Parts: sequence; C-alpha cells; structure tokens
Amino acid sequence: MHERAALAFCPPGHVDRGEFLHNLACYLRKRFAKQAAVCDLEEAIELHHTASELRPSGHQRRSSLLRGLALRLSNRHDKLGAVDNLEEAIILGRGVAGLCTSGHADRGASLHNLACDLRRRSVEKATICYLEEAIELLRLIAELRPGGHLDRPPTPCELALCLSNSHDKRRLIDDLEEPITLGSAALELYPPSWRSSLQPYLRPWKKFQK
Repeated sequence: MHERAALAFCPPGHVDRGEFLHNLACYLRKRFAKQAAVCDLEEAIELHHTASELRPSGHQRRSSLLRGLALRLSNRHDKLGAVDNLEEAIILGRGVAGLCTSGHADRGASLHNLACDLRRRSVEKATICYLEEAIELLRLIAELRPGGHLDRPPTPCELALCLSNSHDKRRLIDDLEEPITLGSAALELYPPSWRSSLQPYLRPWKKFQK
C-alpha cells in the first residue's frame, strides 16, 4: 500500500504527518466501501483521531478532517449499531458546520451529512428535536443548492424522508403534502437508471399517494 509506505517517511514531528495520516485514512475508507472489512474502518477512525490532534483549532484543513472522522463514525454505527459513534458523529458534525461558515465550499455537504445523522438518531431515540434540527438544516441546504445545482438531488430526497418521519410522529396534515411534492421533484432530478437506488427515500412518501 503506497499510502502506508509514504507514512514511514513522515515520522512523529514531521510537518506533513497529519496530511499523510489523513490520506491513509481516506484510502482505508475507500477499501472498506468495497470490501466491508471492519478492521479498515476501525483503523481509519484511529488515524483520523490521531490526525485531528495534529490539526488543532484554527488549522485551515481541520474542517475536512473532522468531517471525515464524523463520516467514518457514522459508517461504524451503520455497520455495528454503535449508538455512541452516532452521537459522536453528530457532535463532530455540529463542530464542522461551525467551521464551514457561509460561503465555504464544503458547507452544503457538511450540513447534509449532519442532517442525515440527526434523522437516523431521531428514529432510534424517538426524539423529535433531532428530526426538527435535520429538517431545518435541509431547508437551509436547499437555499444553498438551488434547482440545477450539481449537488442538489440528495437534498429533496432526505427532506422528504424527514418530513415523512415527522408526520409519523406528529400526525400533522401539513407534513403530508410536502413529501409528495419533494419526492416527485427528486424523480425528475435523477435519470431512470438511478431510480432503483432511490427507493429507500421514495418509499415513505409513496404511501401518501395511496
């Protein structure tokens, strides 16, 4: 593995060690996505934690590192069901959102990741406040990603899912119409070949059309 070999040339104290740790963690994350080996995910999390200590508050790339760590913790939760990992991912996600202020290139993606974690946590904990925060974030992202934006498609899907969950919890009629509209809009944003992958998002709002 080239990334691990390169790390050998950056011992503790080397100015670029944090960068190489981050790169190795990213490689392990990609390998985990292909092979689903938990050991790769565990090592990636450990490397991200170590690299974060080398990129203290104020470092220009700290937000990208914390965002990566939050994603890996979220992955570990999805794989192993570790609730503490999702809680930590949410805490980190809120921190990243604070670093990626208005105009930051990663603001939309960071807010979207946080919203997804909040929605999942609301389902597990049955706490409406997490869901309300997710909906608020997704509405903000919709303003950052107007129609035609390259990264626009995931937002209507996730927001439709959150509103569907909100209806299930509160049974408010106002929560019914918007998921249908958003779900229909999401279908228009994706080519037909992608629609099978949207089913987990589209299934909840389809029940409103019956």
